[in-house]
Amino acid sequence: MKRTNYIIILAVLLLPLFSGCEKKILGCTDPYSLNYNPSANVNDGSCQYQGSIVFWFDPITADSLGVHKVTSLIYYVNGVAQGSSSPQISWTTPPDCGQNAAVTVTEQFGAVNNPSYSFFINDQSGNQLWYGNAVFTANGCNSYQLVWLH
Repeated sequence: MKRTNYIIILAVLLLPLFSGCEKKILGCTDPYSLNYNPSANVNDGSCQYQGSIVFWFDPITADSLGVHKVTSLIYYVNGVAQGSSSPQISWTTPPDCGQNAAVTVTEQFGAVNNPSYSFFINDQSGNQLWYGNAVFTANGCNSYQLVWLH
């Protein structure tokens, strides 16, 4: 009887080691997010992402801006000035995000897939030349071509 009691006690003590009960650790479980928690085993929806967009225009639009005496462009995303550029700098293909002389805007966002942010671009006198919505992709760089329609 004594031996049976020891076996039962030993089984009760060892049971938690083999029961498969895993402690829940809440956090961001996506390794591609900005705040990935490698210790987390339950996603709590807190993942944060970052995406960029580069604005650009071709030589035809640059020429049109020159004809209209535009000397500077100021870029706004969600009402906040993000940068400026010369209307004389143009590209025949989209520049890379962060490329010298290109206006690149980087935004951080939560788990929303492909969020869209409003933008507008003014000239040196405050005249709005472009407006619209720019779509950001998590961990990506999107390009947005500005075309002269005036």
